[in-house]
Amino acid sequence: MTSSQSATDETTTGTVEMEPRRPDLLPPWHTPEREALQLQARAFAMDEVLPVADELDPQKGEIPQRILERLGELGYFGITVDREHGGMGLGVFEYCMVSEELARAWMSVASILARSQGMGTSVADAGRRDALLRKSAAGSWIGAVALSEPDAGSDLANVQTRAVRDGDEWVITGHKRWCGNAKAADFIQVLVRVADPQPGSPVPAGCATCCWPRSAAPSPRG
Repeated sequence: MTSSQSATDETTTGTVEMEPRRPDLLPPWHTPEREALQLQARAFAMDEVLPVADELDPQKGEIPQRILERLGELGYFGITVDREHGGMGLGVFEYCMVSEELARAWMSVASILARSQGMGTSVADAGRRDALLRKSAAGSWIGAVALSEPDAGSDLANVQTRAVRDGDEWVITGHKRWCGNAKAADFIQVLVRVADPQPGSPVPAGCATCCWPRSAAPSPRG
């Protein structure tokens, strides 16, 4: 894709405002199918998302349910999910292309796509995994990710939140912060430490992720 033109153009008579150029699909990345998907996402973003964004973004409002439902209808929650599980069966290129178009209208709508795409479906039980993949592609299994901690931001290998096995359950103890979409999420994927690294092993050794369904227990304070 070509990058956007500068928003201004210096001339002998002063500064002239210019409309940023829309990204184009160039060879060898252009295909008729990609172009159709790009134009569909562009029309949806400008016609349906932008008017809502103009109203709600200044208020720091949440994405309305009707916009989330439309994202599901268009298949955008399952761009990278295989067709067998109800997704589009496409790749990262198409995912980025659609996200780019949506971001031009409302960044929140673009970013919500990253919280599906099969996220939170890597479970051991095959039947459960299949069901979650279908829910993810449909937009009914949208998550949040709890990574950062008060003393572990960019250095995620330093996480101190612990997960300890207690019978058939894992007990998670610790503090997380900056967990976007936590209140609205169907599940939260939590980065935890299940064991301390042994001498000579990499620092991230002993880290794992736990998928916590929001319906399983009340949310912690904060």
